[in-house]
Amino acid sequence: MSQLSSEQKPSLVVDYWCSFEDFSIGHELKSFLANHEAENLSEYTDFFRPIVLIGLADQYQIFNNKYLAAELKRHTQNEFQVTGNEKQALSSCSCCSFYSLSPPVDYAVCPICQWENDGTSGEQYSAINRSTLSRYRENFLENHSKSALQAKYIF
Repeated sequence: MSQLSSEQKPSLVVDYWCSFEDFSIGHELKSFLANHEAENLSEYTDFFRPIVLIGLADQYQIFNNKYLAAELKRHTQNEFQVTGNEKQALSSCSCCSFYSLSPPVDYAVCPICQWENDGTSGEQYSAINRSTLSRYRENFLENHSKSALQAKYIF
């Protein structure tokens, strides 16, 4: 969290809040942001800290524990052991098979391969994705190293 700039923190908070309007602090946050200038928000660290941490956890949930530990070390120069059930809250993408989708998965877009889960399968043409699932998967794997992706994301 300390690596985020004063501009990135409010942006993360707003992005997270807009995604989950039923978030319990939503009304208070909306009122707060409507009445404060962005450059003055750094004074409100105690107010934002829990929201930013929840937003960061949500944003980084598709990365595997090994990758997260390496990133923490890179930013802090300290060794960390990241543990926990990586697949617990996620569903796998029907295209790339990485655990990257939060339920409900209908019409969710995979942040890794960008396939929109419209319920099509195999050789059935998907108008949303402008391809069949098989062809889209083939194109994705032609352009991305599966081992490099597995080193970063949950498989």
